[in-house]
Amino acid sequence: MTRIPPFIFACALTVLLLSPAIAPLCAQDGSPVSPVSPSGDNAKTSSSPIQPVVELTTIPETDLELRIEMAKLKGEIRKTAKENERAQTELNETIESLRRENAELKRAAINRENERNILIQKLAAAQLAAQDKDKADENVTTISTELKSARLTIDSLKLQIEKLTAEKETATGAIAQNNQAIEDANAKLVAARKEMSTLRIDLAAARQGSIALGEQIQALHAENQRLGAQLGDDAARHAKTVEAAEESLAAAQRETAGAKAEIATLTARIAELSAKNESTVREHGDVLGARDALQDRLAKAETKLAETETALAEATKARDELTQGVAALEKQIADDAAASTAAADELRKQMADAEEKLAASSRAHQLKQEELDELQKQFDAAGEKNAALTAQLAEFETKFAEAEKLAADDRDAAKETARQLAVAQENFKQLQLQSADVAGENVRLKTQIALIAQTQAQSRPAAAPAARAPSRPAQPQPEVSAQPDSQTVVASGTTAAPETRTHTIAAGETLSSIARKYYGGSEHWSRIYEANRDQLKSPDALKLGMTLRIP
Repeated sequence: MTRIPPFIFACALTVLLLSPAIAPLCAQDGSPVSPVSPSGDNAKTSSSPIQPVVELTTIPETDLELRIEMAKLKGEIRKTAKENERAQTELNETIESLRRENAELKRAAINRENERNILIQKLAAAQLAAQDKDKADENVTTISTELKSARLTIDSLKLQIEKLTAEKETATGAIAQNNQAIEDANAKLVAARKEMSTLRIDLAAARQGSIALGEQIQALHAENQRLGAQLGDDAARHAKTVEAAEESLAAAQRETAGAKAEIATLTARIAELSAKNESTVREHGDVLGARDALQDRLAKAETKLAETETALAEATKARDELTQGVAALEKQIADDAAASTAAADELRKQMADAEEKLAASSRAHQLKQEELDELQKQFDAAGEKNAALTAQLAEFETKFAEAEKLAADDRDAAKETARQLAVAQENFKQLQLQSADVAGENVRLKTQIALIAQTQAQSRPAAAPAARAPSRPAQPQPEVSAQPDSQTVVASGTTAAPETRTHTIAAGETLSSIARKYYGGSEHWSRIYEANRDQLKSPDALKLGMTLRIP
């Protein structure tokens, strides 16, 4: 805007005020007067009468003086008209310049309004980013709590696994010992069964020998009766019969000695079997509680065996007594036949006693067989216990496998939680960087708004003097500068649209290195990331050859 000198402005106002009074004088003289077209508020001011100016003018008394003064006034009027035209031109230029400046100010106001809206949007985005940051903080706290809980769970599971492992090792050792003891017991039981079978065979043989002995005794008894019947008929035949009886008795004695030897062998085998049974009971880990009972039973069996041996000895003694009785009978045959009948009865009685003792020995063998069956039941019970322990071990191994699976799942969950925590921490760092960038952008925008407001405040009083007319022509008006303030130029320059740059991703580049290249610092990587969120799912999702916008 061109600056108007105060003198010219005062002259222009003077001409405007004097033009109504000078016009009649110029009409009398015949000189044309070019009036200045008033504009704006000056037109209203020039329409008022100039009575005070006319009254101050001194009217000449003579025509010559009037003409001289009129000539001077004409020269001044011409000069003033030229100056008025020049002032009018300058005034029009000033008005046009003010109009242009007003339009520029309107455009600047519109741009500032747009910038204000952009700033509001950025502030809203900053608030959303702050809310996202708060949510990220809450997520980080939640994930940290879950991670601590997962670590505690893993520690607890580790302790349970160690405890279950120790219990498994203990149970495995016990089962191994039990299996070994059961195998040993099985082997010894098989050997005992074999020897028991042998013993049964020997006992059956002994029974057969006893039966044969009884038959022989019965045969002797029959022979004795036959001899008694034939005693009175043939003495010579009696002598032969006694000789045959003696031979039969000798054979019976030999058979009795063989039966006694077989009984002794059977007793030794029973003792050996008892010792083996005792050894089996001592070595078997699961039947230790029944060892004393079995020993008592074996002791009873030995007692019964001793009783059997005693009975056998008594049978042998009875046999000897029978032999002596036969001898006595043979001695008494000749003296008294009636005495032979009494001796025969006594012999029957002794045979009955021998049969009872043999029955007692059979009962003792039956008791031994029952004890052997009881031992078999205990062995079966030990096998069932082993099966139960095996099932318990299988169940324990299943639980152990499940515990290991749970521990593996918890480890995977802990790794996933740690990964999520790392991602959350990385997002938190990015939000911190974004928050710092938003805070810097916020400060810059606030500074820009303050500059715009200051520029608007400075531009408003500059346009007011040109729109108002002065109330007194003699007072000088303030200067109106046509040049805008330097701050206004700087502020209005910021409204220009920034140039959009692009960058093609090369091998080994990251957002930090790209930010360092374009902005001079790696901390501005979030600006590039935010400008390319449509093709970047994460800050690390860079691909070779990808084109990024650089804001």
